[in-house]
Amino acid sequence: MLLALSEGGALAENELREVLAVLESAESKDFACGPSVDDVYECLLVLGKTKLSQYRRIIEKFLEAEDALTVALVLETLCLRWELTAEYLEQVISFALGAPWDKDEDVRQTALKILGEYMYANRREAALVPAALPKSKLHLLHVLDLLRSVFADEEAQQWTRQSAYYALCRAAGRNWDELPPECKALDLSAESADLDQDVLRYVAELLCRKESSTASSNSSE
Repeated sequence: MLLALSEGGALAENELREVLAVLESAESKDFACGPSVDDVYECLLVLGKTKLSQYRRIIEKFLEAEDALTVALVLETLCLRWELTAEYLEQVISFALGAPWDKDEDVRQTALKILGEYMYANRREAALVPAALPKSKLHLLHVLDLLRSVFADEEAQQWTRQSAYYALCRAAGRNWDELPPECKALDLSAESADLDQDVLRYVAELLCRKESSTASSNSSE
């Protein structure tokens, strides 16, 4: 099925039913009953290769799985492949803050990448001064602040900080072909030549404007 999908094909009706049956019968939390975690992962991988976002309610339950590879795959499917980040933003932010069972922080790094793509898609609105932003978009600056905080956290894992850095670059409008390969370990020290200092200044300026606007609003009250 994966081979057919990778070559531009589609699932046959009976194949789709088989995949959905496995996912519907699985326990979302600990896989104690029903299909194994490996079977579920394979079916999620197959469904994620399609554009069948109408089945998101079937796979979203696995965001509770507490299995890092499964949750990361579901996030990638819902948010990166099916572009439904706005519907799952609260959960994505929660995962970006970290989960105790995500030992290698695979899920956290995926969530940070998703937030970067979300900010890239909304970068024009995020660049507005807070007073000019509609209330429905004020969360963009909070997301930007979260990304900067993770990047600045020297106690965080290297690849987690690096994921936050790439997300900041995307928030600033950088295209992927302008960035170093994701597999390259970057020097994340303050004056590093690996970092785009223009991006970091841009982010700092936006957040400074946010803080100034907030302080002004509070004083006027």
